[in-house]
Amino acid sequence: MALVLLFVYILYSRYTFKKEKEKQELFMQVKESEIKALQVQINPHFIFNSLNSILEFIRKSEKDQAAAYLVKFTKLIRMVLEYSDKKNILLKDEIELLKLYAELENFRFNNNFVCNITTSPNLDIYSTEIPSMITQPFIENAVLHGLQNKSSLLNEQGIKFIGELSIHFEEHGEYIKCTIEDNGIGREKAEEIKKANS
Repeated sequence: MALVLLFVYILYSRYTFKKEKEKQELFMQVKESEIKALQVQINPHFIFNSLNSILEFIRKSEKDQAAAYLVKFTKLIRMVLEYSDKKNILLKDEIELLKLYAELENFRFNNNFVCNITTSPNLDIYSTEIPSMITQPFIENAVLHGLQNKSSLLNEQGIKFIGELSIHFEEHGEYIKCTIEDNGIGREKAEEIKKANS
C-alpha cells in the first residue's frame, strides 16, 4: 500500500511540476511578446517628423543643421534595426540609444529641454543587460505629452519654458529600476489635451 501511495505521489509530483513548468514557459512567452511589442514601438510619427525636420532645414538652406540631424537620425535608425531582433542588449547601448533619441527630439523642438541620464555607482552598464528599447516609448511619452505640451501652453502665454527630463537606472534587488521624471504638465492635463485634439 505504501509503495502504491509513493508511486501515486511521484506521478502527481511529476504532473504538478510539468504543469508548473508549462505555466512558466507560457508566462515567459507572453512577457517576450510584450517586450517585442515595446521594441517595435518607435513611433512612426517620430520617423515622419524627423524626415520633415530635415526637409525644413534644407528648405531654409540650413545645410549644416540638416547634415548634423541626418547623421544622428541614421545612426538611431541603424541602432533600432540592429537591436530589434535582440532579446537583450547591454545597458550602455540602451543609454546610448536614449541619448541619441533625446538629442534628436531636442534638436527638433529648438533645444527647449535638458536631458540627464544617470546610473547608480554600483551598476555596471558594460555587463548589465536589459530588454532592448524597453524604455524608449516612456521617454517619448515624457517628451511629447509632458514637456512639449507644457512648452506649447506656456509659449501661448509668452512664457519661456525649459523642460527637464531625468532618467535614472539603478539595481533594485534582482531587477534594474528605471525612474523617469520630467517637469511637464502631468498625465491628467496631457490626457485632457489629447482628448481635446482628437
